Amino acid sequence: MTPDDIKEVAVPVLAHRLILTPEAELNQRDPATIVAEVLAHTPAPTRVGGRAGTES
Repeated sequence: MTPDDIKEVAVPVLAHRLILTPEAELNQRDPATIVAEVLAHTPAPTRVGGRAGTES
C-alpha cells in the first residue's frame, strides 16, 4: 500500500469513528472534513532502511 492508497480510504474508514466535542458540533464541524484536514497537514512517511517508518 502507498500513502495515496491510505488517503483514499481514510475518510470513509475514520470519519464515522470521531466523537466531536460539543464545541465542534456548535461550530458545525464535519468529521469527514476534520479527517481530510489532518491528512492534508500530515506528510507521508518516507522509506528508511527496509520498511517505511522503521529505523535500520
